[in-house]
Amino acid sequence: TFSSPLKGTSWEEGKVVTYVISMKIDDPSVKLFYDDGSTKKIYGLSSISKEAIDNPDNVTKIKTGSSLKSIAASCFCDLQKLKEVDLSMTPNGLTVSRNSFQNCYNLEKVTFPSEISEVVGDAFRNDYALKSMAINQTSSSFAGWCFANCTSLEEVQLFGSIQKIWDGAFSGCSSLKTLTLPATLKSICKETFDGCTSWKEIHFNRSIAQWKNITKDCSFNG
Repeated sequence: TFSSPLKGTSWEEGKVVTYVISMKIDDPSVKLFYDDGSTKKIYGLSSISKEAIDNPDNVTKIKTGSSLKSIAASCFCDLQKLKEVDLSMTPNGLTVSRNSFQNCYNLEKVTFPSEISEVVGDAFRNDYALKSMAINQTSSSFAGWCFANCTSLEEVQLFGSIQKIWDGAFSGCSSLKTLTLPATLKSICKETFDGCTSWKEIHFNRSIAQWKNITKDCSFNG
């Protein structure tokens, strides 16, 4: 918590008077919302691990703040009541580590910041309720098995500096209809789209020749 002054002017008996209003801005590293309506705020963290979370089995929503730089491996995995994750207030450079949200079967919505450093392997694997995802990533590699078996996932948008999508990233995403690939893409590894049987559109904002030059060790035919 810190004070942020707001300055302005007003008229008082023909004179300009300068005034300062002090506001308290609450910016926890992580705010947890529970199924009984209660909340918990955690301050002063640049990285969060599972040990910092009280009563994790009853967390329904997670919201991160401006001080957070990374989410540790397996930090929020297996949270069966978790429905929403809001990372939008965390500044650019966040890393979502391996298995961070794996097996959160009821997770429906994840909001990323405008730019993220990296989403590591298996981060959202087996999150059956996820419907859409938009990621602007600065790392050149998009992790393997990241969204594997997200069976309700219908739309994915990938932007940023991604050059390579690793093995099985969207394997088992049987509802995936629309995919936007980054213009920087050079390689798609094996099993990336295995089991994707609902294709309607794939967007790649470059020439046909550039599309053909991408190394594709996978099939788009499910």
